Amino acid sequence: MVEVSIIWVKQPTGFLKVIALAAAIVCLGLQLDYGISAGQSLSAARIVIITPTATAFVLTYIIFSFIVDGKTPGSSLSELVFDILLAALCITTGGLVIDSYKDYFSGKTRDSALALGSIMIGLTVVLIVDAFFTFKKR
Repeated sequence: MVEVSIIWVKQPTGFLKVIALAAAIVCLGLQLDYGISAGQSLSAARIVIITPTATAFVLTYIIFSFIVDGKTPGSSLSELVFDILLAALCITTGGLVIDSYKDYFSGKTRDSALALGSIMIGLTVVLIVDAFFTFKKR
């Protein structure tokens, strides 16, 4: 039988991973519910679709590995690399969405798009802080 451990949540990196997962799920819900895209470019639209999905998927996998393996957060180089690369994707996505919808006519779609962009930028800050704690722990 698998032992479940949630002691990792008490550590800063574990707590930040849970916050990042919650923000990624909210972003994914906003993006899927309102059909938010970015700009006229197909590449920009793909980034906006892929980033929240990949963030939620990978953070779920990392948190699941903490729970099942009893591993402590911040102990691997892959977490640090993931945090830095994902922070770059999130700031790009947030900027693209905000830039695309800043002059959009007022309504629920515009409000949700600006919320998505703002949350993605906030998620960037959480991931950078998490990367700092992960680097400090190494």
